[in-house]
Amino acid sequence: MAKKELQNNFVIALKDVDGFFADLESGNIHMSGSIEEYKELLSAPLLKINSTKELGKFIRKAGLKKSECFLYWEGLLLDGYTLMIVEYNKGDAALLCDNKNLRYLTTTRK
Repeated sequence: MAKKELQNNFVIALKDVDGFFADLESGNIHMSGSIEEYKELLSAPLLKINSTKELGKFIRKAGLKKSECFLYWEGLLLDGYTLMIVEYNKGDAALLCDNKNLRYLTTTRK
């Protein structure tokens, strides 16, 4: 039986895209990883949305069903979060999230 390949694409939500790195560098927020890890994680998202208009396409790209996540993710967008599908090859992206500024949502299924 073949081993399943490890997924390295994650869905995350970021509260303030523009101010996140400025706050991290100035010391206003403290996260578990280094600044370089967050720059690598957030530097080139595969897909990024900040409105509910594109949410259906985003969910399909993540490989989920709308019934599994639509209401929760719609609430995050309405609260001002930006949803991103990111690729991170150096471990588990959930360990870098603090669930206040940066939230880990799921691993993509596609």
